[in-house]
Amino acid sequence: MDRGRNASTNPSPLAAYSFAMGEAFMHGLVVPVAFLIAPINIWVLAAYVLLFALSEAYVHLGYELMPKWWVHSPLTRWLTTATYHNMHHQHFRYNYAVYFTFWDRLMGTMHPRYIERFESVTATPVTEWRHPRQSRDVDVICAT
Repeated sequence: MDRGRNASTNPSPLAAYSFAMGEAFMHGLVVPVAFLIAPINIWVLAAYVLLFALSEAYVHLGYELMPKWWVHSPLTRWLTTATYHNMHHQHFRYNYAVYFTFWDRLMGTMHPRYIERFESVTATPVTEWRHPRQSRDVDVICAT
């Protein structure tokens, strides 16, 4: 089995920070460019970096933390989940977003079975293992 492909299709929180050199440079470039454009309080910068790190770790967690209603609320349905981004690592052509689903919805790259998969995953209580790939009957359908 190709170890690199397996790492990509079943990511972990630490793998969320496995960037190519150019990609890492572009991610890191945001901070100095922001300082050139506007004065930024050091605590705001620290909060941004912390939020970025936690978001990246969460979407690569391999465990769904959000409740079943998350995808139906007018506010939270625009935020990605571990299930959402895990489907990207499974299918590659869908769910590119890490933070918000807006662009994937607009560009047609949101997996058509995401909500169905999320509901299946969250049918299990949060106290039990809720792997974003372990859904009841959606796995067969999501093979596209």
